[in-house]
Amino acid sequence: MPAFTDVASVSNTTDEGLENRFWRNDSVNDNHWIKLVLEGTQGNTSAVGALIEIATPLDTYVQEVTGGAGRGSANDLPVEFGLGAADRIDQIVIRWPNGQVQRFTDVAVDQTLVVPEPATWILLALGLITTCAFRFFRNVRR
Repeated sequence: MPAFTDVASVSNTTDEGLENRFWRNDSVNDNHWIKLVLEGTQGNTSAVGALIEIATPLDTYVQEVTGGAGRGSANDLPVEFGLGAADRIDQIVIRWPNGQVQRFTDVAVDQTLVVPEPATWILLALGLITTCAFRFFRNVRR
């Protein structure tokens, strides 16, 4: 079950004399969610183009980090997933724009994760790749 937006604003872009409208979602439910804040470290600091796949016991969800969705609009860079009744996440797979893939298993729901892009310093002499861990931040407000 997807998440619902908390706030929506609709503006008149055609100058037809229509008034602007603002909607707020005040619904309360027991659905679960997760928010991912991807931090690019290698030029694309907003991680635009990264693909996130989340697998729960009930379903699989996929979203891409995007910077805009049309004329006069923009997307929030943190990616939010509505997980419905799923009370745990079996796996998160992040495919970064540079081709790297990160996998995390047994992740708790109802939190915000800040995930830095893994470092890709390739030590040519040794043939090694260094990666960095990710940090967790519990989201105290929805």
